[in-house]
Amino acid sequence: VLLIKACAALGIKRVLLAGSVTSITGGKKAKSYNEDNWADVNNINIDDKAKLYAERMAWYLINHEKDKYDINLTVLNLGVLLGPTITHHYHFASAAFMKKIFNGKMKHNLHIKIPVVDVRDAAVAFCKCLETDRADGK
Repeated sequence: VLLIKACAALGIKRVLLAGSVTSITGGKKAKSYNEDNWADVNNINIDDKAKLYAERMAWYLINHEKDKYDINLTVLNLGVLLGPTITHHYHFASAAFMKKIFNGKMKHNLHIKIPVVDVRDAAVAFCKCLETDRADGK
């Protein structure tokens, strides 16, 4: 919300938001997902709820308060990001998840499908979204 408000105040017309695949798939299983799917808030953890609510509020502001927020929003709902980091710590969701796997701290068998994205590919995707109007509103 603060990002959208700040961008509007500065006259920025295009905003890219790094969302999470759990905002769509969290807490439920389906064969396919689309823009109408949202996670089941009763079956996701607090971190995923924060991501979900942040994205939903951003879309609400863009779609329902257009007179205040004349912004084209694009959200990339990424999976687990892997690759080089520019920070000197690993205190972010993807690293914490992988650390649990590598340290044997996952208490159950991992019979799940995990969407993995190389951080460099994510950077390219963000740049491509900046270069085209086709990404607006998606």
